[in-house]
Amino acid sequence: MKFREFIASQDDDDRRLDRIIRKFISEDSLSAVYKSIRKGLIKINDKKAEASQHVFCGDKIKIADFLLISNNKKSLDEDKIDFNLEIVFKTDDLIFINKPYDIAVQGNSEALNRQFELFYKKNYENTSLSFNPGPLHRLDRKTTGLIAFSLSLKGAKWFSKNIADHTIQKKYIGVIEFLMKNLDTKMFTLEFNALKKEKNCYGLFLKHNIDFDKVYSEDAINDTYSNGIIAEDKMIVLINLLLIQLIKDMILGKFDNKYILNLPGSIYSKKNKFDNVLKMLSDKYAMNNVIFLIDYDDLLKNKEIIKECRKNGYKFALIFNKDLSDTKGFKTNISLVDKIYIDKDNIKETKFNELIPKDFDVIYEDMTNKVGDLDEEVSS
Repeated sequence: MKFREFIASQDDDDRRLDRIIRKFISEDSLSAVYKSIRKGLIKINDKKAEASQHVFCGDKIKIADFLLISNNKKSLDEDKIDFNLEIVFKTDDLIFINKPYDIAVQGNSEALNRQFELFYKKNYENTSLSFNPGPLHRLDRKTTGLIAFSLSLKGAKWFSKNIADHTIQKKYIGVIEFLMKNLDTKMFTLEFNALKKEKNCYGLFLKHNIDFDKVYSEDAINDTYSNGIIAEDKMIVLINLLLIQLIKDMILGKFDNKYILNLPGSIYSKKNKFDNVLKMLSDKYAMNNVIFLIDYDDLLKNKEIIKECRKNGYKFALIFNKDLSDTKGFKTNISLVDKIYIDKDNIKETKFNELIPKDFDVIYEDMTNKVGDLDEEVSS
């Protein structure tokens, strides 16, 4: 009797023999697989094995040739698959793809997993007997968003563990079509401005890349994007881009990176919008690595809101780029934030040194050119 020999790879390591064979000759019933193992038609290292026996990397698995002949897998009909995947980020073990609208994750020949199967076949060599790369979660056909695909068993296990631990969470966010279009194109760029006084800390600034008619001045254009409803709504675009960066940080192990986000002062009084911002950043990792920047006037207006957010795990930093007009209740008020940024070029440093407790986290740095115009007035 002829046997074909296969070598177990790292992606087959410490897996049960029956599970490896079940995927390798998938057209046979489970009872038929067990029967073939019992009869010695499937061996490990030239020895008769049991179905529950674990296979390790480097083991030799021999399978009777006739079992493989009757289980030839159907090849992909490559001519019928339209390969068009937008890869957002990838590592050796995982790939994150932006799922288009009205495309199923699994199902017919045009489904995302079939497109990915073709992409994998063309770009990678699968040495595993049992591991099949594919999607690690699903999105509805009519939903767009990130889909994680495994390139290895290691990546699949890492992703599944972090989903179970809620380190990675799926967030469904309703965003108007115009903003999603902006997010999907190059109309906006998220700038990461490194702080000089804090390592691995970045101020966020959303820059538009839209060409306007020359009849509009640069000041008028910036005013349009910095004020009113647009200033509030563009936060959704900024946070979406930030979420992609947070995913990259987690995958690359850059867990120390912190990001400072300057919210328009008017958004605190608009419950639905503010709640949406909080929901987008509601997992533990985001709450630990994203800091909301607020000035003293807005802190005084929204003390109860800030206090409740702090209880729920969100972090806030206070910015001072002008002298205080009233110091009443100052020490109590600053207890609502995690740290303070002071622009010592524009205010009297000695005055603040007298007011701020010595054990408080104070950073002397001008944040204006890190997160945009901090003096802007946002109308409702």
